[in-house]
Amino acid sequence: MDEENRSCPQCSGPTLVRKSLRRNVVTLKHGAFVAQETVRTCARDCAHPSGRRVLLRSQALARLAPPGSVYGYDLEVRVGRERHFRHRQREEVRADLLGEKGIALSTGQESLLAARFLRHLEALHWKRAPQLAEAMRNDGGYPMCIDATGEDGRGTTLVVYNPWRQWVLGAWKISTERADLVLPRLRQTVQPQ
Repeated sequence: MDEENRSCPQCSGPTLVRKSLRRNVVTLKHGAFVAQETVRTCARDCAHPSGRRVLLRSQALARLAPPGSVYGYDLEVRVGRERHFRHRQREEVRADLLGEKGIALSTGQESLLAARFLRHLEALHWKRAPQLAEAMRNDGGYPMCIDATGEDGRGTTLVVYNPWRQWVLGAWKISTERADLVLPRLRQTVQPQ
């Protein structure tokens, strides 16, 4: 995985080995393995505009798992889809992963993967907001269905939905259904940053 970083992306000059790391990784595709990663630095001591030295990490490993994480993106997606799209319980998801793939997750780790999935899905949603908006403009506009559901003492979940496309345009936890809490979310939906 470390053969890909042979020249500095800033100056195209040679690189030097800075350190070698071993990292435990678990993915659906590859199972559990130990990744050996060589971290390289520019031989000419290049730095980013922030002043940080240029470090070259394995791009292949970065595509499998987030930096510092043991569990890969494919496992995150599997857990997230099972929990949030198929509405399965933690124990069901854990049992399936153990039976099918031999991957044992704690309930806490399973919950962290499900939450990480939502963060990544939300980031992707906002990154693709211009394309989503363009598709809805091409539809000639869209109805915006708004619903807020309270959870006994746990605040309210506000959801904005396009029923024609069956797309959730936004979802947030808010403390109450007051206009000063709802209106900024509606504005964010129609004018994403």
